[in-house]
Amino acid sequence: MNDELLKIAKIERRRYVEYFTNEISALKNGKDICASELQIEVNDESTSYPFNRIYLDFIYKDQKSKDHILELRLDKNLDYKSLNFYFQKMKVEVHPFCWNSVEFMVDKIDVSSLSGWVIKWLKIDEELPDDELGEVIHSCSEPGLVDDKYSFAIDFGSAPENCFIEFLQFLCDSNTGFVRIETSEA
Repeated sequence: MNDELLKIAKIERRRYVEYFTNEISALKNGKDICASELQIEVNDESTSYPFNRIYLDFIYKDQKSKDHILELRLDKNLDYKSLNFYFQKMKVEVHPFCWNSVEFMVDKIDVSSLSGWVIKWLKIDEELPDDELGEVIHSCSEPGLVDDKYSFAIDFGSAPENCFIEFLQFLCDSNTGFVRIETSEA
C-alpha cells in the first residue's frame, strides 16, 4: 500500500471523527431525547439491501416531539496533491476526499461481494455501544454505471482507517483494474 495514501486516510479519519464527536457533544446539550449513529432502513424500494441501510449521524426530538435529523458533513477537502500508483495490479488515482463522502469510480465491481463487505462494516443487526463510536461506515450507495465505469460513494463514518485499506484490498481481490477516489465539493 502507498505510504502517502495511508497517511491521508489517517488524517482524513481523524479530521472527520474529531469534527463528528465535537458536534455530537454540542448537539446533545439540552436535548432529552437524542441519538447518534442510529441505524435505519431507508424506505425506498428502488434501493436494494444492504445499500438501503444507513446510520443517521444525529437525531433528536424537539419540545413538540417532532424529529430532526442532522447530517454532519465536512464540506471542504484538504488541499493535497493527487496520487497515482499501483496497488498490486490495480491502478489507483487519489484526489482530495473527505472521510464522510468518499466517491469511488471503478472499472468493475462484484456487487454481491460488495454487499458482504457493506454488511460487515455497517454491523447490521449488531448492538452499538451507547457511549462511544460504533466504528462503522454510515452508508454505501448502490453502484451505478456511468460512462462505462461504476460509481458509488461510501460514508466511512466512525470506521477505523483499516476499513478504508481493507476496502481497497477488497477491490484488488475482486480484480478491479482501476479505482478513482475523490470527493466532489459542492
